[in-house]
Amino acid sequence: MSNGTGGSGGAAPASGVGREAADGVGRREWLTLVVLTFSVFMILVDSTVVNVAIPAIIGDLGATPVVASS
Repeated sequence: MSNGTGGSGGAAPASGVGREAADGVGRREWLTLVVLTFSVFMILVDSTVVNVAIPAIIGDLGATPVVASS
């Protein structure tokens, strides 16, 4: 019996993969997104800390701006 959408009734995905496997792929994709987002966040925090610390490092070393920029 057709449901009017031209599909196979929507009982299973077209690839034949069961619901459990499809949910596993979704979890894997979310985990990948979380890991990548956290990695980018840590890179941003690291660059912010370095940029804030540079003036103090230059001052502690007694370097001139010309020496510090090279």
